[in-house]
Amino acid sequence: MNPVLAFDLGGTSFKAGLLKETGEFLAQESLKSEIRVDDNGFSEIDPEIWWRGLISLTGRIMKNPKAQGVKPVAIVITGLTRTQVFLDKDGRSIRPAITWADGRALKQARPLSEAVDSLSSTEKPYGPVNAYHNLARLLWLKENDPHTLESARHILEPKDFLNFRLTGVYASDFISSSRLLAGPELRPTHRLFELLGLEKDLCPTCRWPWEEVGKVQKGLPGVFSDLVGTPVFSCSMDAWCGALGMGAVKPHAAYNVSGTSEVFGICGFVNAVQKGLVTMPWGKGLYQIGGPSQVGADSLSWFGEAFLYQNQTPDPQEVLNLLKTHKRHSSPLLFLPYLRGERTPLWDPEAKGVFLGVLRDHKAVDFAWAVLEGVAFANRQVFELATGGQTEPFAEVRISGGAANSDEWCQVKADILAKPVIRTAHKQTGLLGGLICALTGLGRYSTLEAAQDRLVLADRTFHPQENKTRAYDQLYGNWLDLQKKTLPISHALSHMTGWQ
Repeated sequence: MNPVLAFDLGGTSFKAGLLKETGEFLAQESLKSEIRVDDNGFSEIDPEIWWRGLISLTGRIMKNPKAQGVKPVAIVITGLTRTQVFLDKDGRSIRPAITWADGRALKQARPLSEAVDSLSSTEKPYGPVNAYHNLARLLWLKENDPHTLESARHILEPKDFLNFRLTGVYASDFISSSRLLAGPELRPTHRLFELLGLEKDLCPTCRWPWEEVGKVQKGLPGVFSDLVGTPVFSCSMDAWCGALGMGAVKPHAAYNVSGTSEVFGICGFVNAVQKGLVTMPWGKGLYQIGGPSQVGADSLSWFGEAFLYQNQTPDPQEVLNLLKTHKRHSSPLLFLPYLRGERTPLWDPEAKGVFLGVLRDHKAVDFAWAVLEGVAFANRQVFELATGGQTEPFAEVRISGGAANSDEWCQVKADILAKPVIRTAHKQTGLLGGLICALTGLGRYSTLEAAQDRLVLADRTFHPQENKTRAYDQLYGNWLDLQKKTLPISHALSHMTGWQ
Protein backbone atom coordinates (compact mmCIF):
# COMPACT_ATOMS: atom_id res chain seq x y z
CA MET A 1 0.00 0.00 0.00
CA ASN A 2 2.93 2.37 0.79
CA PRO A 3 0.95 5.40 2.08
CA VAL A 4 2.37 8.87 2.69
CA LEU A 5 1.65 10.89 5.84
CA ALA A 6 1.03 14.49 4.70
CA PHE A 7 0.33 17.69 6.66
CA ASP A 8 -0.87 21.16 5.65
CA LEU A 9 -0.43 23.91 8.25
CA GLY A 10 -2.68 26.82 7.25
CA GLY A 11 -3.86 30.11 8.67
CA THR A 12 -7.13 28.69 10.03
CA SER A 13 -6.57 24.94 10.23
CA PHE A 14 -3.86 22.28 10.52
CA LYS A 15 -4.77 19.31 8.30
CA ALA A 16 -3.35 15.81 8.14
CA GLY A 17 -3.94 12.85 5.89
CA LEU A 18 -2.63 9.35 5.34
CA LEU A 19 -2.83 8.97 1.57
CA LYS A 20 -2.51 5.99 -0.73
CA GLU A 21 -0.29 6.39 -3.78
CA THR A 22 -3.48 6.99 -5.79
CA GLY A 23 -4.35 10.08 -3.74
CA GLU A 24 -7.17 8.38 -1.82
CA PHE A 25 -7.33 8.93 1.93
CA LEU A 26 -6.94 6.14 4.43
CA ALA A 27 -7.48 8.66 7.23
CA GLN A 28 -7.93 12.42 7.68
CA GLU A 29 -7.77 14.72 10.69
CA SER A 30 -7.68 18.47 11.33
CA LEU A 31 -7.26 21.04 14.08
CA LYS A 32 -8.15 24.71 14.25
CA SER A 33 -5.10 26.95 13.89
CA GLU A 34 -6.07 30.58 14.17
CA ILE A 35 -3.79 33.50 13.30
CA ARG A 36 -4.73 36.79 15.00
CA VAL A 37 -3.73 40.38 14.19
CA ASP A 38 -3.81 43.00 16.94
CA ASP A 39 -4.70 46.70 16.63
CA ASN A 40 -1.05 47.58 15.92
CA GLY A 41 -0.85 45.22 12.96
CA PHE A 42 1.23 42.70 14.95
CA SER A 43 0.56 39.01 14.40
CA GLU A 44 2.42 36.42 16.49
CA ILE A 45 1.94 32.83 17.62
CA ASP A 46 3.81 30.38 19.83
CA PRO A 47 5.37 27.82 17.43
CA GLU A 48 5.09 25.14 20.10
CA ILE A 49 1.36 25.14 19.33
CA TRP A 50 2.25 23.78 15.88
CA TRP A 51 4.54 21.10 17.30
CA ARG A 52 1.87 19.96 19.75
CA GLY A 53 -0.61 19.97 16.89
CA LEU A 54 1.67 17.78 14.78
CA ILE A 55 2.01 15.27 17.61
CA SER A 56 -1.75 15.22 18.19
CA LEU A 57 -2.68 14.88 14.52
CA THR A 58 -0.15 12.11 13.93
CA GLY A 59 -1.46 10.17 16.92
CA ARG A 60 -5.05 10.48 15.77
CA ILE A 61 -4.21 9.47 12.20
CA MET A 62 -2.18 6.42 13.18
CA LYS A 63 -4.83 5.26 15.66
CA ASN A 64 -7.48 5.26 12.93
CA PRO A 65 -8.69 1.69 12.29
CA LYS A 66 -7.74 1.99 8.61
CA ALA A 67 -4.16 2.83 9.59
CA GLN A 68 -3.66 -0.18 11.84
CA GLY A 69 -0.61 -2.18 10.80
CA VAL A 70 0.38 0.48 8.25
CA LYS A 71 3.66 2.39 8.34
CA PRO A 72 4.05 5.47 6.13
CA VAL A 73 6.82 5.37 3.56
CA ALA A 74 7.35 9.13 3.93
CA ILE A 75 6.31 12.23 5.86
CA VAL A 76 5.81 15.57 4.14
CA ILE A 77 4.70 18.94 5.56
CA THR A 78 3.58 22.04 3.71
CA GLY A 79 2.40 25.21 5.36
CA LEU A 80 2.03 28.96 5.59
CA THR A 81 5.00 31.07 4.55
CA ARG A 82 6.36 34.57 5.21
CA THR A 83 6.40 33.45 8.84
CA GLN A 84 9.56 33.30 10.95
CA VAL A 85 10.32 30.90 13.81
CA PHE A 86 13.33 31.98 15.91
CA LEU A 87 15.55 29.30 17.45
CA ASP A 88 18.63 29.53 19.64
CA LYS A 89 21.83 27.47 19.31
CA ASP A 90 20.11 24.52 21.00
CA GLY A 91 17.09 24.62 18.67
CA ARG A 92 14.74 26.13 21.25
CA SER A 93 12.15 28.74 20.32
CA ILE A 94 13.11 32.08 21.88
CA ARG A 95 10.12 34.25 20.97
CA PRO A 96 6.71 33.95 19.29
CA ALA A 97 6.80 33.42 15.54
CA ILE A 98 6.01 36.48 13.41
CA THR A 99 3.28 35.45 10.96
CA TRP A 100 2.47 36.23 7.33
CA ALA A 101 -0.21 38.76 8.39
CA ASP A 102 2.20 40.97 10.38
CA GLY A 103 2.76 44.47 8.93
CA ARG A 104 4.89 46.00 11.69
CA ALA A 105 8.05 46.50 9.60
CA LEU A 106 6.78 49.25 7.30
CA LYS A 107 9.49 51.69 8.38
CA GLN A 108 12.24 49.07 8.11
CA ALA A 109 11.22 48.19 4.56
CA ARG A 110 12.67 51.50 3.35
CA PRO A 111 16.34 50.87 4.25
CA LEU A 112 15.92 47.30 3.04
CA SER A 113 14.67 48.58 -0.31
CA GLU A 114 17.61 50.97 -0.57
CA ALA A 115 20.06 48.16 0.18
CA VAL A 116 18.47 45.90 -2.45
CA ASP A 117 18.58 48.72 -5.03
CA SER A 118 22.33 49.08 -4.44
CA LEU A 119 22.99 45.46 -5.40
CA SER A 120 23.86 44.21 -8.86
CA SER A 121 21.19 42.26 -10.74
CA THR A 122 22.93 38.97 -9.92
CA GLU A 123 22.91 39.77 -6.19
CA LYS A 124 19.28 40.86 -5.80
CA PRO A 125 16.91 38.39 -4.11
CA TYR A 126 13.66 37.22 -5.65
CA GLY A 127 10.36 38.87 -4.83
CA PRO A 128 9.29 42.37 -3.78
CA VAL A 129 10.68 44.28 -0.82
CA ASN A 130 8.04 45.42 1.66
CA ALA A 131 6.92 45.33 5.28
CA TYR A 132 6.23 41.57 5.04
CA HIS A 133 9.77 40.68 3.95
CA ASN A 134 11.88 38.43 6.20
CA LEU A 135 14.71 40.95 6.41
CA ALA A 136 12.45 43.94 7.16
CA ARG A 137 11.23 42.01 10.19
CA LEU A 138 14.80 41.22 11.24
CA LEU A 139 15.59 44.93 11.05
CA TRP A 140 12.56 45.60 13.25
CA LEU A 141 13.93 43.13 15.80
CA LYS A 142 17.37 44.73 15.55
CA GLU A 143 15.82 48.05 16.55
CA ASN A 144 13.18 46.88 19.01
CA ASP A 145 14.31 43.51 20.42
CA PRO A 146 18.06 43.20 19.79
CA HIS A 147 18.57 40.54 22.47
CA THR A 148 16.32 38.11 20.60
CA LEU A 149 18.13 38.72 17.32
CA GLU A 150 21.52 38.25 18.98
CA SER A 151 20.34 34.95 20.50
CA ALA A 152 18.88 33.61 17.26
CA ARG A 153 20.98 31.05 15.41
CA HIS A 154 18.34 29.65 13.09
CA ILE A 155 15.28 31.32 11.55
CA LEU A 156 12.95 28.85 9.91
CA GLU A 157 9.58 28.71 8.15
CA PRO A 158 6.87 26.84 10.11
CA LYS A 159 7.11 23.62 8.08
CA ASP A 160 10.92 23.74 8.33
CA PHE A 161 10.64 24.15 12.11
CA LEU A 162 8.49 21.01 12.24
CA ASN A 163 10.88 19.17 9.92
CA PHE A 164 13.70 20.14 12.27
CA ARG A 165 11.83 18.78 15.27
CA LEU A 166 11.29 15.49 13.40
CA THR A 167 14.80 15.06 11.99
CA GLY A 168 17.17 17.32 13.90
CA VAL A 169 18.20 18.92 10.58
CA TYR A 170 18.04 22.68 9.97
CA ALA A 171 16.99 23.19 6.35
CA SER A 172 14.55 24.93 4.04
CA ASP A 173 13.71 24.76 0.35
CA PHE A 174 14.68 26.96 -2.59
CA ILE A 175 11.12 28.14 -3.21
CA SER A 176 10.09 29.19 0.32
CA SER A 177 13.51 30.81 0.84
CA SER A 178 13.77 32.52 -2.55
CA ARG A 179 13.33 35.94 -0.89
CA LEU A 180 16.83 35.34 0.52
CA LEU A 181 18.34 33.89 -2.68
CA ALA A 182 19.68 35.40 -5.90
CA GLY A 183 20.35 34.42 -9.49
CA PRO A 184 19.49 31.25 -11.40
CA GLU A 185 21.91 29.37 -9.14
CA LEU A 186 19.78 30.42 -6.11
CA ARG A 187 22.73 31.57 -4.04
CA PRO A 188 22.23 33.08 -0.54
CA THR A 189 22.27 36.91 -0.62
CA HIS A 190 25.16 37.24 1.83
CA ARG A 191 26.05 40.72 0.54
CA LEU A 192 22.58 42.00 1.43
CA PHE A 193 22.91 40.62 4.97
CA GLU A 194 26.25 42.42 5.30
CA LEU A 195 24.80 45.74 4.10
CA LEU A 196 22.05 45.48 6.72
CA GLY A 197 24.38 44.43 9.53
CA LEU A 198 22.71 41.03 9.89
CA GLU A 199 24.31 37.65 10.47
CA LYS A 200 24.51 35.86 7.11
CA ASP A 201 24.56 32.45 8.82
CA LEU A 202 20.84 32.94 9.54
CA CYS A 203 20.20 31.73 5.97
CA PRO A 204 19.22 28.04 6.16
CA THR A 205 20.64 25.39 3.83
CA CYS A 206 18.18 24.79 0.99
CA ARG A 207 16.95 21.75 -0.92
CA TRP A 208 14.40 21.18 -3.66
CA PRO A 209 10.94 20.32 -2.27
CA TRP A 210 11.12 16.71 -3.45
CA GLU A 211 14.46 16.11 -1.72
CA GLU A 212 14.80 14.43 1.67
CA VAL A 213 15.64 16.51 4.75
CA GLY A 214 16.39 13.54 6.98
CA LYS A 215 14.71 10.70 8.82
CA VAL A 216 12.51 10.72 11.91
CA GLN A 217 14.91 10.65 14.84
CA LYS A 218 14.73 8.66 18.05
CA GLY A 219 13.39 10.06 21.31
CA LEU A 220 10.35 11.89 19.97
CA PRO A 221 7.06 11.82 21.90
CA GLY A 222 3.88 9.99 21.08
CA VAL A 223 3.45 7.80 18.04
CA PHE A 224 6.64 9.13 16.44
CA SER A 225 8.54 6.44 18.35
CA ASP A 226 6.93 4.00 15.90
CA LEU A 227 8.00 6.06 12.90
CA VAL A 228 11.74 6.26 13.58
CA GLY A 229 13.68 6.10 10.32
CA THR A 230 10.80 7.32 8.12
CA PRO A 231 12.12 9.76 5.49
CA VAL A 232 10.92 13.37 5.78
CA PHE A 233 10.82 15.40 2.58
CA SER A 234 11.47 19.14 2.43
CA CYS A 235 8.30 20.11 0.50
CA SER A 236 7.56 23.84 0.24
CA MET A 237 5.07 26.56 1.16
CA ASP A 238 1.33 26.06 0.95
CA ALA A 239 0.79 28.08 -2.25
CA TRP A 240 3.33 26.01 -4.18
CA CYS A 241 2.05 22.75 -2.75
CA GLY A 242 -1.56 23.70 -3.45
CA ALA A 243 -0.65 24.61 -7.03
CA LEU A 244 1.09 21.24 -7.35
CA GLY A 245 -2.05 19.48 -6.12
CA MET A 246 -4.03 21.39 -8.77
CA GLY A 247 -1.72 20.29 -11.57
CA ALA A 248 -0.44 23.84 -12.08
CA VAL A 249 3.31 23.50 -11.43
CA LYS A 250 4.07 23.28 -15.13
CA PRO A 251 4.59 25.73 -18.02
CA HIS A 252 1.65 27.90 -19.19
CA ALA A 253 -0.45 27.11 -16.12
CA ALA A 254 -2.48 29.65 -14.13
CA TYR A 255 -3.73 28.87 -10.64
CA ASN A 256 -5.80 30.31 -7.81
CA VAL A 257 -5.59 29.01 -4.25
CA SER A 258 -8.84 30.33 -2.83
CA GLY A 259 -9.13 30.14 0.94
CA THR A 260 -9.00 32.50 3.90
CA SER A 261 -6.75 34.56 1.66
CA GLU A 262 -6.09 34.21 -2.07
CA VAL A 263 -2.99 33.30 -4.04
CA PHE A 264 -2.96 33.84 -7.80
CA GLY A 265 -0.13 33.16 -10.20
CA ILE A 266 1.09 31.95 -13.56
CA CYS A 267 3.90 29.54 -14.29
CA GLY A 268 6.44 29.55 -17.13
CA PHE A 269 10.08 29.45 -18.18
CA VAL A 270 10.63 33.23 -18.12
CA ASN A 271 12.15 34.94 -15.09
CA ALA A 272 10.24 38.19 -15.66
CA VAL A 273 9.96 40.97 -13.08
CA GLN A 274 6.72 42.92 -12.72
CA LYS A 275 6.33 45.65 -10.12
CA GLY A 276 4.16 44.55 -7.21
CA LEU A 277 4.26 40.87 -8.09
CA VAL A 278 6.36 38.04 -6.75
CA THR A 279 8.66 36.42 -9.29
CA MET A 280 10.24 33.35 -7.81
CA PRO A 281 11.61 29.94 -8.75
CA TRP A 282 8.87 27.34 -9.01
CA GLY A 283 11.13 24.41 -9.91
CA LYS A 284 14.31 23.78 -11.90
CA GLY A 285 14.16 26.28 -14.77
CA LEU A 286 10.56 27.16 -13.89
CA TYR A 287 9.27 30.47 -12.51
CA GLN A 288 6.06 31.76 -10.95
CA ILE A 289 4.77 35.32 -11.32
CA GLY A 290 1.93 36.38 -9.03
CA GLY A 291 1.67 36.25 -5.30
CA PRO A 292 -0.40 36.08 -2.12
CA SER A 293 -3.06 38.58 -1.13
CA GLN A 294 -4.68 39.49 2.16
CA VAL A 295 -8.18 39.09 0.69
CA GLY A 296 -10.40 36.05 0.30
CA ALA A 297 -13.03 34.10 2.20
CA ASP A 298 -12.07 36.05 5.31
CA SER A 299 -13.88 38.99 3.69
CA LEU A 300 -17.11 36.98 3.71
CA SER A 301 -16.55 35.95 7.32
CA TRP A 302 -16.04 39.59 8.27
CA PHE A 303 -19.19 40.67 6.42
CA GLY A 304 -21.29 38.03 8.17
CA GLU A 305 -19.78 38.84 11.55
CA ALA A 306 -20.19 42.60 11.21
CA PHE A 307 -23.64 42.80 9.64
CA LEU A 308 -25.54 39.53 9.86
CA TYR A 309 -24.64 37.44 12.90
CA GLN A 310 -24.12 39.88 15.78
CA ASN A 311 -20.33 39.58 16.12
CA GLN A 312 -20.33 35.79 15.86
CA THR A 313 -17.90 34.62 13.18
CA PRO A 314 -19.99 32.57 10.72
CA ASP A 315 -18.94 29.93 8.25
CA PRO A 316 -18.55 31.78 4.91
CA GLN A 317 -21.01 29.28 3.45
CA GLU A 318 -23.76 30.84 5.55
CA VAL A 319 -23.17 34.14 3.79
CA LEU A 320 -23.00 32.41 0.39
CA ASN A 321 -26.44 30.94 1.01
CA LEU A 322 -27.84 34.46 0.61
CA LEU A 323 -26.92 34.32 -3.07
CA LYS A 324 -29.20 31.33 -3.60
CA THR A 325 -32.22 32.63 -1.71
CA HIS A 326 -32.29 36.37 -2.50
CA LYS A 327 -32.32 38.30 -5.76
CA ARG A 328 -29.67 41.00 -6.20
CA HIS A 329 -30.31 44.65 -7.07
CA SER A 330 -29.93 45.78 -10.69
CA SER A 331 -27.37 48.43 -9.65
CA PRO A 332 -24.08 46.75 -8.59
CA LEU A 333 -21.84 47.75 -5.73
CA LEU A 334 -18.06 47.99 -5.84
CA PHE A 335 -15.95 46.57 -3.02
CA LEU A 336 -12.25 46.99 -2.29
CA PRO A 337 -11.53 43.99 -0.02
CA TYR A 338 -8.56 45.43 1.88
CA LEU A 339 -9.66 44.64 5.42
CA ARG A 340 -6.11 43.82 6.57
CA GLY A 341 -4.16 45.92 4.11
CA GLU A 342 -3.02 44.21 0.94
CA ARG A 343 -0.07 42.21 -0.23
CA THR A 344 0.11 41.44 -3.97
CA PRO A 345 0.20 43.76 -5.90
CA LEU A 346 -0.02 46.77 -3.53
CA TRP A 347 2.12 45.63 -0.58
CA ASP A 348 0.41 48.26 1.50
CA PRO A 349 -0.50 47.47 5.14
CA GLU A 350 -2.47 50.75 5.30
CA ALA A 351 -4.87 49.96 2.41
CA LYS A 352 -8.47 49.85 3.62
CA GLY A 353 -11.78 48.34 2.54
CA VAL A 354 -14.34 50.38 0.62
CA PHE A 355 -17.93 49.90 -0.55
CA LEU A 356 -19.06 52.31 -3.29
CA GLY A 357 -22.45 52.77 -4.94
CA VAL A 358 -24.65 52.08 -1.92
CA LEU A 359 -28.36 52.84 -2.39
CA ARG A 360 -31.17 52.88 0.18
CA ASP A 361 -32.72 49.71 -1.26
CA HIS A 362 -29.53 47.64 -1.41
CA LYS A 363 -29.78 44.53 0.77
CA ALA A 364 -27.31 42.14 2.38
CA VAL A 365 -27.26 39.96 -0.74
CA ASP A 366 -25.96 42.89 -2.83
CA PHE A 367 -23.06 43.43 -0.45
CA ALA A 368 -22.32 39.69 -0.51
CA TRP A 369 -22.13 39.73 -4.32
CA ALA A 370 -19.84 42.76 -4.14
CA VAL A 371 -17.50 40.88 -1.79
CA LEU A 372 -17.24 37.96 -4.25
CA GLU A 373 -16.65 40.31 -7.16
CA GLY A 374 -14.13 42.47 -5.29
CA VAL A 375 -11.97 39.45 -4.53
CA ALA A 376 -12.26 38.25 -8.15
CA PHE A 377 -11.29 41.69 -9.46
CA ALA A 378 -8.17 41.50 -7.26
CA ASN A 379 -7.37 38.16 -8.94
CA ARG A 380 -7.83 39.70 -12.39
CA GLN A 381 -5.49 42.57 -11.56
CA VAL A 382 -2.73 40.10 -10.66
CA PHE A 383 -3.47 37.98 -13.76
CA GLU A 384 -3.20 40.96 -16.10
CA LEU A 385 -0.08 42.33 -14.45
CA ALA A 386 1.62 38.92 -14.53
CA THR A 387 0.91 38.42 -18.23
CA GLY A 388 1.41 42.01 -19.30
CA GLY A 389 -2.22 41.95 -20.35
CA GLN A 390 -1.52 39.04 -22.71
CA THR A 391 -3.59 36.27 -21.11
CA GLU A 392 -4.18 34.34 -24.35
CA PRO A 393 -1.46 31.67 -23.79
CA PHE A 394 -3.26 30.62 -20.61
CA ALA A 395 -6.20 28.48 -21.68
CA GLU A 396 -7.63 27.98 -18.18
CA VAL A 397 -7.27 28.76 -14.50
CA ARG A 398 -7.01 25.93 -11.98
CA ILE A 399 -8.72 26.62 -8.65
CA SER A 400 -8.80 24.93 -5.25
CA GLY A 401 -9.26 25.77 -1.58
CA GLY A 402 -12.21 26.14 0.73
CA ALA A 403 -13.75 29.08 -1.14
CA ALA A 404 -13.58 27.09 -4.39
CA ASN A 405 -16.40 24.91 -3.04
CA SER A 406 -18.76 27.78 -3.91
CA ASP A 407 -20.15 27.30 -7.43
CA GLU A 408 -21.24 30.95 -7.42
CA TRP A 409 -17.78 32.23 -6.62
CA CYS A 410 -16.11 29.98 -9.23
CA GLN A 411 -18.57 31.24 -11.86
CA VAL A 412 -17.94 34.88 -10.91
CA LYS A 413 -14.21 34.28 -11.31
CA ALA A 414 -14.69 32.63 -14.72
CA ASP A 415 -16.79 35.59 -15.88
CA ILE A 416 -14.36 38.22 -14.54
CA LEU A 417 -11.17 36.45 -15.71
CA ALA A 418 -12.78 35.53 -19.06
CA LYS A 419 -11.22 32.06 -18.74
CA PRO A 420 -12.59 28.62 -17.93
CA VAL A 421 -12.05 27.96 -14.23
CA ILE A 422 -11.36 24.30 -13.47
CA ARG A 423 -12.06 23.08 -9.95
CA THR A 424 -10.00 20.07 -9.02
CA ALA A 425 -11.64 16.90 -7.76
CA HIS A 426 -9.34 16.45 -4.76
CA LYS A 427 -10.54 18.82 -2.05
CA GLN A 428 -7.26 18.83 -0.15
CA THR A 429 -4.84 19.93 -2.85
CA GLY A 430 -2.18 20.88 -0.31
CA LEU A 431 -2.10 17.31 0.98
CA LEU A 432 -2.24 15.91 -2.57
CA GLY A 433 0.64 18.21 -3.51
CA GLY A 434 2.58 16.84 -0.56
CA LEU A 435 1.91 13.30 -1.79
CA ILE A 436 3.11 14.21 -5.30
CA CYS A 437 6.24 15.77 -3.81
CA ALA A 438 7.04 12.72 -1.70
CA LEU A 439 6.32 10.17 -4.44
CA THR A 440 8.59 12.05 -6.83
CA GLY A 441 11.30 12.12 -4.17
CA LEU A 442 10.88 8.40 -3.61
CA GLY A 443 11.32 7.76 -7.33
CA ARG A 444 7.76 6.59 -8.02
CA TYR A 445 7.56 9.29 -10.72
CA SER A 446 10.40 10.69 -12.80
CA THR A 447 9.16 14.30 -12.62
CA LEU A 448 6.60 16.42 -10.80
CA GLU A 449 4.81 16.97 -14.11
CA ALA A 450 4.41 13.23 -14.67
CA ALA A 451 2.98 12.83 -11.17
CA GLN A 452 0.55 15.73 -11.67
CA ASP A 453 -0.66 14.30 -14.99
CA ARG A 454 -1.42 10.98 -13.28
CA LEU A 455 -2.89 12.08 -9.95
CA VAL A 456 -4.70 15.40 -10.51
CA LEU A 457 -8.31 15.08 -11.69
CA ALA A 458 -10.90 17.75 -12.53
CA ASP A 459 -14.24 18.07 -10.73
CA ARG A 460 -16.02 20.75 -12.77
CA THR A 461 -15.27 23.43 -15.35
CA PHE A 462 -16.95 26.85 -15.07
CA HIS A 463 -17.08 28.52 -18.48
CA PRO A 464 -17.21 32.32 -18.80
CA GLN A 465 -20.60 33.73 -19.81
CA GLU A 466 -20.09 36.24 -22.60
CA ASN A 467 -22.77 38.71 -21.48
CA LYS A 468 -21.49 38.67 -17.88
CA THR A 469 -17.89 39.07 -19.03
CA ARG A 470 -18.76 42.20 -21.02
CA ALA A 471 -20.53 43.72 -18.02
CA TYR A 472 -17.67 42.84 -15.68
CA ASP A 473 -15.15 44.41 -18.07
CA GLN A 474 -16.85 47.78 -17.48
CA LEU A 475 -17.15 47.25 -13.74
CA TYR A 476 -13.49 46.22 -13.50
CA GLY A 477 -12.41 49.56 -14.98
CA ASN A 478 -14.45 51.33 -12.29
CA TRP A 479 -12.89 49.08 -9.64
CA LEU A 480 -9.36 50.04 -10.72
CA ASP A 481 -10.29 53.74 -10.60
CA LEU A 482 -11.71 53.29 -7.11
CA GLN A 483 -8.53 51.59 -5.96
CA LYS A 484 -6.30 54.35 -7.32
CA LYS A 485 -8.36 57.22 -5.92
CA THR A 486 -9.02 55.85 -2.42
CA LEU A 487 -5.55 54.58 -1.46
CA PRO A 488 -4.36 58.11 -0.48
CA ILE A 489 -7.43 58.46 1.73
CA SER A 490 -6.64 55.10 3.35
CA HIS A 491 -3.16 56.36 4.18
CA ALA A 492 -4.56 59.58 5.63
CA LEU A 493 -6.96 57.62 7.84
CA SER A 494 -4.08 55.49 9.12
CA HIS A 495 -2.30 58.57 10.42
CA MET A 496 -5.19 60.44 11.97
CA THR A 497 -4.62 61.53 15.55
CA GLY A 498 -6.97 62.62 18.27
CA TRP A 499 -9.82 60.48 17.01
CA GLN A 500 -10.38 58.84 20.40
